[in-house]
Amino acid sequence: MQCVLIRHQDGRVTVLLLVVVVNSGSSRNITMPPKKEREALPPGDAARGEALFKARAAQCHTINKGGPNGVGPNLYELVGRKSGTVTGFAYSKANLDSNVNWTPDILDVYLENPKKFMPGTKMSFAGLKKPQERADIIAYLEKMQD
Repeated sequence: MQCVLIRHQDGRVTVLLLVVVVNSGSSRNITMPPKKEREALPPGDAARGEALFKARAAQCHTINKGGPNGVGPNLYELVGRKSGTVTGFAYSKANLDSNVNWTPDILDVYLENPKKFMPGTKMSFAGLKKPQERADIIAYLEKMQD
């Protein structure tokens, strides 16, 4: 499964899921209908995002360079990374097979409802419903890079 985001000039984002179905050695691409059109996120505040991360994610994830995995993988340099690639973490099959590249737009959709975005994920987090909170967390994740 791969996500495709279409940014419209008016700021809306359309989310499509691309699913590859393999049967008897042949494959074909199936594009799912748009999940929903989304308004662009407001500007994020990395300092608020750090506080949110500590309150909502730090019990399962670390976010320091070279840090250990916890219940979830280390999230340092998450933005731009392919899903399922942190060494030493036992990902779900859904995550390994998703072929997701964690862009800010993809993270917006994922963080709203992880289990809906990626059925079969081991992540038990219910999600962040408020767009500003997602924007703030994403701003913090973007900051946590080399």
